[in-house]
Amino acid sequence: MLMICYMSFVWQKPKKKIFCNFCMGMMTFLHFMSHKIYAGCTFNLKESILRSPGYFCPRLHSLLFFTHDDGYPLNRCNISFIFRIFKLLKVLDLRQVHLGDFFPTEIELLVRLRYLAILGVMQSIPSSIANLPNLETFLIEVYYGAVLLPDTIWNMTKLRHLHINGGFFDFSPAEENLNNSSDLNNIDTFFTPMLYVGQQMKRVLRKLSRIRRLKCKVSESKESTEHCHRVVAMEFLSQLESLKLSLYDMKQHHADFCFPSSLKKLTLMSFCWSAIPPIGKLPNLEVLKLLGDHGGEAWETKEGEFTKLQILVLELLDIVRWTGEDDRVSYLQRLVMQNCMQLIQVPHCLRYISTLETIELDWCLDSLASLVREIEEEHMSMGNEDLSLGRTLNTDLLSVNFSSKICL
Repeated sequence: MLMICYMSFVWQKPKKKIFCNFCMGMMTFLHFMSHKIYAGCTFNLKESILRSPGYFCPRLHSLLFFTHDDGYPLNRCNISFIFRIFKLLKVLDLRQVHLGDFFPTEIELLVRLRYLAILGVMQSIPSSIANLPNLETFLIEVYYGAVLLPDTIWNMTKLRHLHINGGFFDFSPAEENLNNSSDLNNIDTFFTPMLYVGQQMKRVLRKLSRIRRLKCKVSESKESTEHCHRVVAMEFLSQLESLKLSLYDMKQHHADFCFPSSLKKLTLMSFCWSAIPPIGKLPNLEVLKLLGDHGGEAWETKEGEFTKLQILVLELLDIVRWTGEDDRVSYLQRLVMQNCMQLIQVPHCLRYISTLETIELDWCLDSLASLVREIEEEHMSMGNEDLSLGRTLNTDLLSVNFSSKICL
């Protein structure tokens, strides 16, 4: 099944339009296509119609594949006819067509493409992808593993969004090629490259000086030694607002973080508690998610830390005590604690934060649940009717199972 749309660029917020579906035979379809296609018209057609020699559609700018009702992607079907027929495509979404390990080189003939999305198990992207000079969005869906990006990706100066779902991008650009390539100043979002601590990371990230959203894995570099001091350096990314960082295979080694002051949303996965204090100094941080810790049983928030934090998520942590002075996290609105199976203490100041709206518990100890109830009662006594407790305490250590949400 195909959906054909003559429309503006997909990344823009769609306007309200009336969409018309046409299910028709060949003759009716060809007669309709002889007239101008209006924005918002979609056609539900069989592949046999589109492959017909009589089919021609010079005005088509956007082509999106959809599967049948079973929801499964089409399995490695031949789509070469697309590139012979639709010469003016700007948007091509093939995420419902399984391309296997083959990247169709014919895509490179669609030089007007601005949006490209594909699905497969390919292990690399050909260097000729740079022959798409107008490409702004490139999305890849895989089931697992690494997809190697070519060095020529640095020549695609109009690229704004580079994403992979289900795996990660790997690249080992030669230093000479990287130094001689253009900066990707238009890159706005980049999900999910594998970066290696050291000079390689700095060289790559300095090419993305205007990036706003980044999800990445960080691993040991070849230049690292057992006693090497590891620094995840990103302080020069002055426009970075959202960062999701997973420390990949670095549990045995300490790593420090140098993040830009512009950061508003941060997710850390597999981190060491000794590296957290500098994060508390980030002046604009509003959302913090901490997942999978090691190297500590206690976390203390200190004076001058997390002054603008609104949302805090603690998940899969081994800490026992979380403490802090009474004026810390004073703007906190939402607190989530999930799978914190050892946590028995939270800061006393949670009882007095007037902005606090929600506390959520999931797979935590009953002693922590009792402590949260005391916080609830304290807020009630102060007349805070906005606080709600979402509690789903599912663990063998608990004798009570709460699945309701209580609004005070």
